[in-house]
This record gives sequence, C-alpha cells and structure tokens, in this order.
Amino acid sequence: CGPMEAQPEFLYMSAWLPAVAGPARWGVIGGEPFSTAPEAMLVTDLGDGEKLYFGGGAGEVALVGSFDGQTWRRVGGDVDFFVRALAVLPTSQGNQLLAGGVMAKANWFGPGPRVDVSNIALWTGTTWDALGGGVPFEVHAIAAMQTPAGVRVFAGGSQFVSSTERPRLAMWNGERWTAILGLAGTRVETLAVYDADGAGPLPQQLIIGGDLTTLSGVPINNIVALSLPRVCDAIDFNRNGVFPEDEDIIAFLQTLAGAACGGCGDIDFNNNGVFPEEQDLLDFFNVLAGGPCS
Repeated sequence: CGPMEAQPEFLYMSAWLPAVAGPARWGVIGGEPFSTAPEAMLVTDLGDGEKLYFGGGAGEVALVGSFDGQTWRRVGGDVDFFVRALAVLPTSQGNQLLAGGVMAKANWFGPGPRVDVSNIALWTGTTWDALGGGVPFEVHAIAAMQTPAGVRVFAGGSQFVSSTERPRLAMWNGERWTAILGLAGTRVETLAVYDADGAGPLPQQLIIGGDLTTLSGVPINNIVALSLPRVCDAIDFNRNGVFPEDEDIIAFLQTLAGAACGGCGDIDFNNNGVFPEEQDLLDFFNVLAGGPCS
C-alpha cells in the first residue's frame, strides 16, 4: 500500500479506501481531529446515528471524540490523564459509552460539574458520570456482558504493588464493583465476550488476554476464559411481592404443565436455555429451600 507520510505533531486518521476504479488507496478521515493519539476506538450508535468514537490522552488532559463521517467532535468536557479503553453499555434507555484508563475526574470543561470517576467513566449522553466508585487500578480494557440477572461490566488492567506491576480484573453488577482474584502476571490488556453456542445452553464467557502467567496457581499462556455462575430467577414466581408462599409453587407447577399465568416468570427457571426440563424443577425447589442455583 506504500509508505504513509509521517505526521510528528498531529494525528491524522487514515483508512484503506477501495476506489471505484483503479487500485485501493489510503485516505485521510475527516482531516485533522485533535492533537492527541488514539489508544481506543469503537464504532457504535448511542441514539444519534452510528459514529466512530476514539479515546486518547495528551499530557494531563484526555478526551473522547466522535466522527460522524464529516465532522470530528469532542464527547463531553474531557477527563484527566489517559483514556485507554472504550465499550458500549446497553441500558433500557439505549446504549451508553464507557471510557476507562488513568482518570481521576471528568467534565473538566463542562457540561455539568466535575466528578470523581476513578479510572472508569460513563457518558450518559449529556455528561460524564461515575460508574459506582470506580476501580483502584489503571484500566486497559472494558467489556459488557448481558446476563439473566442484568448487564455486567468488566474492567481489566494493572496496578503497581511494591513497584511490581500486577494484573487486575473487576466486575460491576449494577450496584457495586467486585474484584475477581486469581490472575498472576503483569497486566490484563484486552477483554471480549464470547458465546460458543449462541442461543444454546452454554453460558457466555469473558475472554481475558494480556501478560498472564497463572490462574489460581494453574499455568496459563496469556489468555483465559471466565464463565459466570448461572443465575436462577427469583423465587417470587407469580411476581406478587409475597414470597416464599404456596401460590409460587402452584404457579410454577401450572406453568410447567403448560397453563397460562399472567405476570409469572418463564419456565426456564435456571436460565440455561433448555426448557421445560427436570433441572428447572430441581432448581426451583432448591432455591425455594434456600439453596444455590445449579
């Protein structure tokens, strides 16, 4: 494709563009957006059309920008230090944008007040906001996973402990962050959600890549898959707010037998994609008795 002209001072976004006639060629995307190098890029629709989003850093100010095919624009009022990861967070109000990296505060130049974000921030469509209390490590990758219990957000990266870099991984369940322990090496660099059988019974997996050597003492070669434990439905099967009660058992058994139950849960109680099955019945009564989901 031939050498690209060096641009030491500013960033030029380029793409490999097929010509209508003749050879393919490199072309500049939208001219010169911002004088910062992108460390993360993402194409998504946040409700106002599909755009290319990028995040980067320049000195003590980081930014997220968007490109709609014609114009580059800043997304919000910037954050401090570096943006190194972008991801989409699906919500009931539509997609929202997550940015991770080395960040302490967002909205340096508005809109809205400055907020503490602790290395991960959420763009709500009008302002940057915190995602819980954030995480205490540098974020290199973010991934969101749809589960029967709701969306789970994973953040991976690294943290220096006594001058030694260590990998870090945490999960946001919609209310709080929880550390996922057991990884050894230096850092988590990338995350991806993988579903081996689509709508089949196998759960989604989080694929974790980076400079990783062991998981709970077992040797690994830089990549590992994490499967979340299956989540059963709530025991309040008839959704009347009273549980446990005999009516929940009656509604479950009637639904299992094929009867209609307005407002009840579905018969795939253990959310494994296989129903009706004996395991749904076993899991229902196990959870009713206070036990775990299979």
